[in-house]
Amino acid sequence: FNSNIISSFFSIQEDIDIDNIRLARRFYLEGAIRGNALAQVALGDEVMEYAVNNGNFELRKLAAILFALAAQQDYEIGKDSLDTIVRYEASMYKRKEEFLSSH
Repeated sequence: FNSNIISSFFSIQEDIDIDNIRLARRFYLEGAIRGNALAQVALGDEVMEYAVNNGNFELRKLAAILFALAAQQDYEIGKDSLDTIVRYEASMYKRKEEFLSSH
């Protein structure tokens, strides 16, 4: 992933509780790196929200990876989130073949 994309996620420009949001995201990242499924899903949710709001495909891929990591640990919410993001991505294409060849 492009480091500028990741950096932009951690340096949000929102008016509400900027420091708290940044701190939470950093804690989620630390937990996700250490393999905590709950942190992986929490960070994935944050990344996905940011990606959708900013039209950033690269960050949507990162969210999917985080959900997949949690799902591999048999974390039910991770499985559900991964299913949701795959359906979201698939809905952007008219045919199954378009979706499968797009990434």
